[in-house]
Amino acid sequence: MRQAWKLSGANVYSAVAVLIISFTDPEVEGAQETEALISLIDQLATHVQSIALEQQLFAVEVAGHRMICMAGCGAEEDPTALTRLADAALKMRETFMGALAAVDLEPVFTMGMDYGPAFGGLVGQEPQVFNLWGQTVSLAELMSEGASDPGVIQVTERVYAALRDRYLFRSRGTFFTPHLGLGRAYTLAASR
Repeated sequence: MRQAWKLSGANVYSAVAVLIISFTDPEVEGAQETEALISLIDQLATHVQSIALEQQLFAVEVAGHRMICMAGCGAEEDPTALTRLADAALKMRETFMGALAAVDLEPVFTMGMDYGPAFGGLVGQEPQVFNLWGQTVSLAELMSEGASDPGVIQVTERVYAALRDRYLFRSRGTFFTPHLGLGRAYTLAASR
């Protein structure tokens, strides 16, 4: 197993699994709708925390209209990080779909995953917050933003190649990113 490299207060990780969940900004009118929406967001966040604990994810961060879930940010490479994150993504999608249907809302989220190198560390003063950066995070966000339909989990070719024997995927076609060129995207449908 490879160790994370120490780099002036930050760690460089060779294999991090990243899931970005992007929510559509809701339109609310009035205090009653706002209160109901906050209650729903709290319910979803509680479910995400539970799933993250169950799947032993490294961290879940909330930044505005998106959640960032990560696994594999340890001192040693974690060979189960991507599988645990894929399982978490499928459970989160199912949970979100059920919770939204219960309040008669259409799916208002997309999900994107990538797997690869990243760097991160604690930033700020007490309480410090862990932050993760790099191409892997950017590609996970691109997958989320470019997902074809609400409720979809779109993944990179790296995720597909690592998990294709354990999960069902659908080809989504090609995408372009600056500095990388063309890549293939897939939709994570279910576990086998």
